[in-house]
Amino acid sequence: MKIFKSTETPLFTRPVITVGTFDGVHNGHRKVLQKVVEIANSTGGDSVVLTFWPHPRHVLGKTDFMLLNTLNEKIALLESCNIDAVIVYDFTTEFAKTTSYDFIKNILIDKYRIGNIVVGHDHHFGKMREGKYETLGNFSKEFGFKLFQVNPEVSGVNAVSSTAIRNELIEGNVGNARKMLSYPYHINGKVIDGFKLGKNIGFPTANIKVNETFKQIPGDGVYAATAQLMGKTYKGMINIGFRPTLNQPDPERSIEIHLFDFEENIYGHTIRIEFFEKLRNEVKFSGIEELKKQLQKDKVQAEKILAKE
Repeated sequence: MKIFKSTETPLFTRPVITVGTFDGVHNGHRKVLQKVVEIANSTGGDSVVLTFWPHPRHVLGKTDFMLLNTLNEKIALLESCNIDAVIVYDFTTEFAKTTSYDFIKNILIDKYRIGNIVVGHDHHFGKMREGKYETLGNFSKEFGFKLFQVNPEVSGVNAVSSTAIRNELIEGNVGNARKMLSYPYHINGKVIDGFKLGKNIGFPTANIKVNETFKQIPGDGVYAATAQLMGKTYKGMINIGFRPTLNQPDPERSIEIHLFDFEENIYGHTIRIEFFEKLRNEVKFSGIEELKKQLQKDKVQAEKILAKE
């Protein structure tokens, strides 16, 4: 797969394009991407994705808006969908003023010379999201490109969307998020020094500092998870929250993972955590002994879940 910046003008062959932020590259996105590849294969053309970075909401002032993917993660996921080329378009405050007409004519038609556009069921584009499917229908007649719309992908009773997945993660429903993403949600980070309290009770943990400040973190609780570390994958359970049983003054929210049958010193190493199922909410126990008993139960439950993976 080839990757282009917005400053470049690649010469595509009969390009079939789709446009969007594609945060998560979830099942709804994949349905659109599959259509793009299908049309490109049938016409002998290039399958092309135009995506924006930074995320438009960050540029337009919502700096606390959380994302499912980093740019590199998104590109890797798009490549796994057999896309020929990705255009990473630089989203700026100036670009945000581009009307839907100018975007189609000046960028998609004049610059990239597209012949086919594929969009999802709720696609909007241009200044203030003024453009929609009906707008594209009018432009297709004026500029002579073919337009295709893909119906939404549904999970349960709801349409799959990046917002729906973020909400599931906030609630701790990582299993539901995984179904909509078609892969386990993950975070990347660095192992940092902690209080080493877990080691004293037989459950040593690695504290994780997440690399990206904008990455959505699942809600507080205990999860069955795996860790990719030093070229290997390990099973474990992860706690996100404030560790209320420890009664720390001014506790900070922490992310710490206990790896099963693992005793190496990994401080300073990078680590990738994949979430599979939530085991329970974070609970304040009466004391350390009660906490230890619950952690033993958590481990048994996590091992059963991860044995199926």
